[in-house]
Amino acid sequence: MLKGQELITGARVRNLISQQDGIKAAFFGFQDRFRALPGDYAAASTNINGVTIERRRQRAESKAPNSARHRMKRSWRGIT
Repeated sequence: MLKGQELITGARVRNLISQQDGIKAAFFGFQDRFRALPGDYAAASTNINGVTIERRRQRAESKAPNSARHRMKRSWRGIT
């Protein structure tokens, strides 16, 4: 019983590390491609489809139903 719990815990830890590595890769890929930090990209509305700039807050928001992580991954892979 204890060994099974250790296996489940180990799998959860590996999954979390894998997700973290994916987010890091997407973040640095976005930074390499656009020379800006995700969320602070001033030219987002001209270079990424489906993004509008809200003038009050100067924050880029997407009208797509995907999460920020998916948008970052899509932009990193060159999918617009």
